[in-house]
This record gives sequence, C-alpha cells and structure tokens, in this order.
Amino acid sequence: MKKLLSVLMVLVLIFSSCSKPEEPIVQPPENGEPSETEEENKFSIEDIDTSEYDEVKDLGFMYVLTKTEGTKNGLVKDEEFSSSIGEVPNEQVWLLLKNGEFINEEPFYDVRTYGGNLNAPDEHWVTACRDGVRYSFYINEKTLEIYGEEIIEPSSEKVFDFNLETYYWISRYPSYGVTAADGTVICEKHYGRLSIPFPDRILAADKATDMWSNSHCIIFDEKGNIINSSYNHIRFSVIDESYIGVAYCADPATTYDYEFYQCYDNEGNPMPGGYWLIDKNGKPVSERYDYLYINKEWQLFAESKDDVVYAVTEDGKEVSFKVEEILLKEAQKIA
Repeated sequence: MKKLLSVLMVLVLIFSSCSKPEEPIVQPPENGEPSETEEENKFSIEDIDTSEYDEVKDLGFMYVLTKTEGTKNGLVKDEEFSSSIGEVPNEQVWLLLKNGEFINEEPFYDVRTYGGNLNAPDEHWVTACRDGVRYSFYINEKTLEIYGEEIIEPSSEKVFDFNLETYYWISRYPSYGVTAADGTVICEKHYGRLSIPFPDRILAADKATDMWSNSHCIIFDEKGNIINSSYNHIRFSVIDESYIGVAYCADPATTYDYEFYQCYDNEGNPMPGGYWLIDKNGKPVSERYDYLYINKEWQLFAESKDDVVYAVTEDGKEVSFKVEEILLKEAQKIA
C-alpha cells in the first residue's frame, strides 16, 4: 500500500510539472493609455505613402487626403451671390479612417463634415459629391462604424412641358435647372431654388438660403428670357385657375449685419425695401407695403382663397383682406 501511494505521488508531481503554465493576467493600462499590443496594431498615416496628395488633414476620426489635377466643369460663385457653370479646379478627395481603411475608392469632391453635438458627441455626419450624385453617411468617432448611408442621384421631373433637373455640384445643397421636352437647356443647373408655377413662367433664385435678404429671384419665360429680376424673394400661390404673387425686397437699413443683395428696377434704380403683390411678370398690382404676411408671420404663400393677408402700409396703417379678393386669373400667355 505504501508503495502504491508513493507511485501515485510521483505521477502527480510529473504531470503538474508538464502542464501548461497559466497565462499572466494583463491589467488594463492606467489613465486610459493604450497597451503595448494596441500600440503595435494602431494605424499611423506614416504607414502609407501620401506624397501624391497636396494636403492631408487629420479630423480626429479620419484623414482627408486631397489632390488637384487640372480643371473640370463645376459651380462658379461670383461676388454678387449669383452663380454659373464654368471651369473649376478638379479637386479630388479620399477619406481614410483611423484604422487604415479607405471609405471611397473613387474620389469625392466637396466633402463636408458635421458632428459632435450634445446628443451624439461621437457621431459625425459626412456629405460628399461625385458626378452630380450626393453621398452622405454617419461615422462613429470611437468605433469607426459607418451607418445611415444615403445616395441621392441626379433627377428629372416633368412639370408642364418642362423637365425640372436636380444635380449636386456641392454636397450641401442641390442645384436646379430646366430643359425643354426635346432636351434643349432653358436654365442651366446652377440655381439654388427653382419652381415652375405656370406653363410659361419659371421662377429661380441664385442662392439656396432661408435668408430672403441675400437671395435674388429671377422670372423667366418659357424660352429662358429674363422677364423680371427686381426682387430678393418671390412666392406664387396657384389656387384653382387663379393665383397671387408676393414679392419682397430687403431694406439695407434693417438687415443689420446680414448679407444683403441689392436689387434694381428695370431702369437700374435701387429697389426700396418692402412687399408688393405682383402678377406673373413681376409687375406690382398693389401699393408698396412695409410689411406683409399670409395667415402667420413670415409666411408669403396661400393655400386657399379663404386665407387672410395682413399688411402694414407706408403710413403705418394695418390692413387685412382675404386672398379671394386679390386673386388674379391665370392666362396661358401674358405679354
């Protein structure tokens, strides 16, 4: 018996000496500093050749690599808020996550990032363009997860005998233009706002903005000829077979430090600030009002003939009247 116990003890010692030692427990680094393993696996922009790029910008959660090669057709902005299509630098942008993965294989242009708000401090919204297409998605700064992808293609919508074209030259706002049924260009795709309220009239604004004072509205006929360009902001409301038009011009004395576009009448004189009821050619059909709105403040469009227009005349008198009292009949052609 004693011999058997001795043999068992020897076997236990042999097996215990041959067994795999336990892995040491790796304690997390203090003060949130990365461990040696994490440091070894962490991507660095110096790991790749960036000599072909003109600029490498570090946004914290990704790198923006940019280079410019020649020129291309693009949106040209001038100093008077208007725009046109012309030659612009052919800027090409690649987005590189901090884990070393490229987001796009083909280059983007006009990349914009928004994020870090109180509700989602680690979330960044990214918008970009390529060939008139707008791309947008979210990136989580900590996990580098990409989600909420959206792609908006250029589009064409038939309105009366026109095609309303939508195109993204820049990723923040779309640009609009108009072509005829046969494809003839009537308005180039560079307007920030555009509507076709009548079969023979097109209303366009140079700038996509909610600030009426720095916009500039133009009324075109069906062939693209300018009928009127005297106002900062215009709204047409079509109700059944009738309509009303409201026009606004900014007063430089009350625009404070906001951007301001000075409009002029047909004789080249500066337009005074105020509001007018207008016809489809932009011709005033009322006196000038110091202030005007429909139903509620800052609203210039009507939805029914029972809506109410409130206005303040030049001498400070407050007046009001129903929309049905000022409706204009819509003729197919107005000379």
